[in-house]
Amino acid sequence: MEKTYRILMLEDVASDAELAERALKSDGIAFISRRVDTESAFESALDEFAPDLILVDYNLPQYNGMVALERVKSRGIAAPVIFHTGIVGDQLAVEAMKKGAVDFVLKGSLPMLAPAVKRALQEVEQAVAAKEADLLKNKFIQVVSHQFRTPLNAIRWNLETLLSGEIDIPPEARSMVRNSYEADIEVISRISDLLTAMDIVEGRIAIEADDVSLESIVKTTFEEAKKRCAVKGLTCELQLPPESLPSVKADASKIRIIVEKLIGNAIDYTGQGAVSVALERVGQSCRLTVTDTGVGIPEAEQKRIFTRFFRSSNATKLMPDGSGLGLYIAKNLVDRHGGAISFSSVENTGSKFWVDLPISN
Repeated sequence: MEKTYRILMLEDVASDAELAERALKSDGIAFISRRVDTESAFESALDEFAPDLILVDYNLPQYNGMVALERVKSRGIAAPVIFHTGIVGDQLAVEAMKKGAVDFVLKGSLPMLAPAVKRALQEVEQAVAAKEADLLKNKFIQVVSHQFRTPLNAIRWNLETLLSGEIDIPPEARSMVRNSYEADIEVISRISDLLTAMDIVEGRIAIEADDVSLESIVKTTFEEAKKRCAVKGLTCELQLPPESLPSVKADASKIRIIVEKLIGNAIDYTGQGAVSVALERVGQSCRLTVTDTGVGIPEAEQKRIFTRFFRSSNATKLMPDGSGLGLYIAKNLVDRHGGAISFSSVENTGSKFWVDLPISN
């Protein structure tokens, strides 16, 4: 390990800290350390010293190692915490590990300290490297996606012109142009999903909330969906409440994405039967429910359905080129609105997804 690490020691006995330092140096670990023994000094060191690793004693006259561990975790500090303490029971060690400590080394087992520290530091380095690789991959996807979107939109506009009738084209060519247009739209949609997913991962999704009519958004989206249902021969039904729903506090563009993903999935994975969309008020929320008679989701795979890039096995067979991003995006946008999304599904029978969005105050 060539890097010089910063090790913070929460330790009230100076000689114990010196023994720990000698053990680490004798094992070739390069580091600088800071020893503290009070809560205020520990808090200051977390900010000023910015440790790569933290060694804590369990019991100090003026502080407690378990409290220190909880403080590290509550502040989202990534430095691993290792308990280096005197004789204690196994129960305490188990409790410490459950709360986020990466190891527990007794002072009477000093030779075990350096290997524990090395393991913790290596795991941190691996995690950092993995995160950097993921960021690089995301950046690559973003750059390529942005570069693709411009020419694809140009193709879309040209195909729309051909389909509009402004230019005479042979009837036999019209179906070819329409197929090309639909394929272009699908690719643009996939690119948009990739970019949205990257924005979610990197925290760039901004919610500009206002009083929004969920009913209006659903009606518009439903009208567009009816055309797709007609092409597939599906029954398509919209059920509205007898009285207009109150508005929800939301970002209209993000809510439209949620509605489009749920209805779009229902249509995509229903070969025959019906797609039903319903709106109602449930307590202090407006509820959107989308029901289909499609392939359903295998029970063993349902817990992963909102995972990024995950697609159920039967969905993959039906549509091999799906992205697995629709429900991931929908759930994240619902969560960011303080809402809730859930579902029930039976394989080969169909699925029901519902979203609850808080009513505006």
